[in-house]
Amino acid sequence: TEPNPFAAFESSVATSLKALQLAISAQHERLLSEQDARLRSEWAAQREQERRDGSERDSFVELEAVAKRLRAENEDLRQKTASIAAMNFALKSSNAVLAQERDVLSARLAAAPLM
Repeated sequence: TEPNPFAAFESSVATSLKALQLAISAQHERLLSEQDARLRSEWAAQREQERRDGSERDSFVELEAVAKRLRAENEDLRQKTASIAAMNFALKSSNAVLAQERDVLSARLAAAPLM
């Protein structure tokens, strides 16, 4: 058996793909964590404000506004998640194309006469 001349290349592509997938996952987790912290902070601030004013009606209107803004932020996060998923799909597709090219080159190398 001959050593695979593309082993280093395959390993490099696999390592790069894995590193990119981990970076994408970490960014997604960071975005979720930031949104969660922001929601908790806003909720606590809103509760404190309600305690101070005692105005339930104003609090309800403010909560409605916060809920509307949070829904918009949630939609933005969904879009970012979809974008991350698309990038991940593109990376997997690129990896598949590189694997096909590697196989073609390997076949050519195997078929080439030894000099």
